[in-house]
Amino acid sequence: MSKPLLSLLCILVLGALQCARPAPTPAEDFVSGYYADQRVLLLGESMEGPEGKLKPFDRMSPREIATIYHEIWHAYFLECEMPSRGRPKGGKLFQAFRGEVDRLYPEHPAAKRMEIHEEAVADFIDAAVETYVQMKRFLASKTPAQRENIRKTTTYLDVYRSVFEDHYRGYYTKRISSGSASAGDRATTVSAGERGTSPSDRAPSPSMSHERPTSASVEGQNIRISADATATSVPLLPFSDAKITLADFIPDARRFGLPVGYLRSAASRIKGVVFIRIGSGAQPPQADVVWAAAPLPNDDMKRVQRVLFEGLLIPDPKVVFAEERF
Repeated sequence: MSKPLLSLLCILVLGALQCARPAPTPAEDFVSGYYADQRVLLLGESMEGPEGKLKPFDRMSPREIATIYHEIWHAYFLECEMPSRGRPKGGKLFQAFRGEVDRLYPEHPAAKRMEIHEEAVADFIDAAVETYVQMKRFLASKTPAQRENIRKTTTYLDVYRSVFEDHYRGYYTKRISSGSASAGDRATTVSAGERGTSPSDRAPSPSMSHERPTSASVEGQNIRISADATATSVPLLPFSDAKITLADFIPDARRFGLPVGYLRSAASRIKGVVFIRIGSGAQPPQADVVWAAAPLPNDDMKRVQRVLFEGLLIPDPKVVFAEERF
């Protein structure tokens, strides 16, 4: 392929990444999440692979991989950053965020401000991981000479860098309304990795102004999800005895060049992964959310890079996608 044609292809393909990221289905967008009450990670059924296992990394879409990173961030923040008996002041990120949330979100309830910030960080992580996976796979499909030409294009540089310059806004869940999801059978539960031997030691201090908007409890064939005074139930996928751990996902992610430290930390504290079914043609439950006006500060994006990204996801695409990484 000639250099002009290759450059045009690069502009068309990578330029498309600047558009809005593809949204998950309404059902999966609703049910994906980490529920601290149960200490389980809920994922949409598209994430389920053969025999009830988590879909292999190389078969996951960039969106699915980003969803795992997004939701594991919530698990990490709640289990490893929030104040606990052994960590009364909280982790480094929690301490940094706590000094900012009242200033950033004064118009929102105090009890929701940390969660707003947590969601903004999750969106940043989501965007960084999804864009990286999309671009890495695109470049991996080219020859070394083609990759070198692509690295010289302005579009290539701008698309990846824009992830670290964009505005990410958080939200909190105000109300949940029931849909008409059909009943399922039982949960497909997947162990989440190197499981800890002791229960969570979370012990929020009385002054901590942070509460999750949602909680979850298993009720027979359904999982009941609540927000404030509202609640709804979502059916679970049929049960399977097949087991796989997030430790099977983590090595593949690391080989692909993604950071995995905070995944390992969170995985040791999660009981498992539950896949959710929303009946065919059913109206999924709906969550009413309130968005914050203030975006995630650039300083906090840099903190996330230092603490979570392990020097792997940085704003310089020439380093991130250097030829030696292929």
